[in-house]
Amino acid sequence: MKDVEKAYLAGLFDGEGCASVSYSQYEKKGRERLYDSCRVHFAISNMEQSVLRDVRLLIGKGGIYRQKGIFSFRSGKPADIIKITETIKPYVKIKKQDLKNLQNAAKFILEVRGSSKRHKWTAEEKKEFLRFVETCKALKGSGKRGRPRVHPL
Repeated sequence: MKDVEKAYLAGLFDGEGCASVSYSQYEKKGRERLYDSCRVHFAISNMEQSVLRDVRLLIGKGGIYRQKGIFSFRSGKPADIIKITETIKPYVKIKKQDLKNLQNAAKFILEVRGSSKRHKWTAEEKKEFLRFVETCKALKGSGKRGRPRVHPL
């Protein structure tokens, strides 16, 4: 991929992108214990599907989804997210901290569970992952639209 294309993707991410890290617990039907769900998510939204098709072609991973008339390119696989973040990291200006947190969380998931999705998270691993979740929430600011984002320096 050319430097111009990497910069284009970084600009789209800065303007219309989202990097999120989340943790939740869920119950499986008929089972008593709670299961952990540690996720990372990279997305770029746009009204024009053609723009996101280009993003998909450049990255070669992820998918395009439509919700309420808005299209979004999304990737949730930690290995793919690491490749994407490495590609655009030098060119991102506004959401550099978000991207760094997302990349670190994706690396942590791969280190802890590897390729196994059935990994049972220990208390220490959950505590460490929750730091990434809290950082993600802090970087997003108040969570209300129209309010300026404040990044720690």
